[in-house]
Amino acid sequence: MNDIDEVRLSINLLLDGLKKTCTEIESDYNRLQIALTGSLKLLDGTEAKTLTALHGNSADLKRYLISLVSDLKQNTINHLQGFTHHVQEILEQIEGIDRKH
Repeated sequence: MNDIDEVRLSINLLLDGLKKTCTEIESDYNRLQIALTGSLKLLDGTEAKTLTALHGNSADLKRYLISLVSDLKQNTINHLQGFTHHVQEILEQIEGIDRKH
């Protein structure tokens, strides 16, 4: 495999990873949206009785939501840092090709 083919392969692998990550992040945000919608219903009006009946309280629910958002943020950052690393590796491959020529 020549140098250009190796770079092409690296870029295709990066694109595949980006597609997979986009799907995962979209799923995480959908899960957050569902959790927020359900939680807000539990905190408002007659639904608040349901929360009490389940022996829950608004403070626990708030902690859960904050934790969910924090986890989502960290996962997103981790994915972006991983892709940054892959792009840097590809750039190094390209620089190596330039030095050869």
